[in-house]
Amino acid sequence: MNTKFGERVAKENKKNDNRQRKMEGFKTTQQSTKQSKSSPLDNTHIPKQEPVEIKHKYTFSLKPSVRAKIEKIAKENNYKSSSDLLNTMFENMD
Repeated sequence: MNTKFGERVAKENKKNDNRQRKMEGFKTTQQSTKQSKSSPLDNTHIPKQEPVEIKHKYTFSLKPSVRAKIEKIAKENNYKSSSDLLNTMFENMD
C-alpha cells in the first residue's frame, strides 16, 4: 500500500514539475513577444497590398470556337476560370 501511495506522490510531483516548467517557458515567451511588439527597430517590413478592385459581371458574345479556345488555355495554365485568365491577360497589357 505504501509503495502505491509513494508512486502516486512521485507521479504528482513529476506532473507539477512539468507544469511549472511549461509555465516558466510560457512566461518567457510572453515577455519576449511583448518586447518585440514594442520595439520599433525590429526590422519588420509589412508590404502594402494593392487596392482591391471589385469585380462586376458583364455579358458579351463570343463564337463557340473562341470560347472553347479560351477555356482550353485557362485549363492548361491552371486558371480557376476563363474569366480569371482574361482578367490576367488584360491587366498585364499596357
